[in-house]
Amino acid sequence: MRASVRKLPPHTDSQQAKSKVKTINIVGDIAGRFDELMELLAKMPAADLVLSVGDMIDRGPDSKKVIDWFMGDPAGRDAVLANHEVMMLDAYYNYATFNQTHPFWGMNGGRACLDSFGGWGGVSHNVLFWMATRPLWYKQDGLFVSHAPVWDYSRIPQQYGVQWQQFTDDESSWVWNRYLNPRPMPDHFMVYGHNSSHKEHWAPLINQAGDLVDPNYHYASCIDNSRKRELMGMHWPTKELFTTEYHETERSAEGNLSVY
Repeated sequence: MRASVRKLPPHTDSQQAKSKVKTINIVGDIAGRFDELMELLAKMPAADLVLSVGDMIDRGPDSKKVIDWFMGDPAGRDAVLANHEVMMLDAYYNYATFNQTHPFWGMNGGRACLDSFGGWGGVSHNVLFWMATRPLWYKQDGLFVSHAPVWDYSRIPQQYGVQWQQFTDDESSWVWNRYLNPRPMPDHFMVYGHNSSHKEHWAPLINQAGDLVDPNYHYASCIDNSRKRELMGMHWPTKELFTTEYHETERSAEGNLSVY
């Protein structure tokens, strides 16, 4: 039985895109793996910003460390909202207890996340507020980052930060879409996670006059490599990819491999 027992923190717009950032290390679905995150970043060139595509938590042993690290440098680290963060927020604000009323989050690594915080008592107001106010997208200088692939860019929300409890169906797809491939976005290269079976995307590039500009136009890349047991990152603007292997195999509360 659902029970709304907690109030959501007052919502404000997230910070505007960091317009002066020139280099970005974009990191795929971290899933609670702090050590692997540090190893990956050590392999990557220095950058003005480290940007997570979301799914920073669950499955791995160190969700709290990952969140604390991203929150520790607002000017140099950021993230977009993703479905695992939404599941955690939903568990806290819309359910009475974790064990009895939110099995879906538990089956997808939520128990490991909660354990890393030492239970709900270790999850601070600041952590919940930071998660709840992550933007659905990051866009600047030819780059577009979201958690799930965007298949209808004509409906990009105008608000940089949105209220996750008031998602429209279109906005919800930005954190949950697993079946529709991204469509080419004019003048922007799309980077996303969430779909570890996806890789690179190419399509013929045609201008408004109908002329073929580039028959092998590379327009999007998925950097979730979890099915290969790797954490992946992309350096922008070079688009160079880096990976580091997982240290352990996480399991769900039922003892089975977690569902991606």
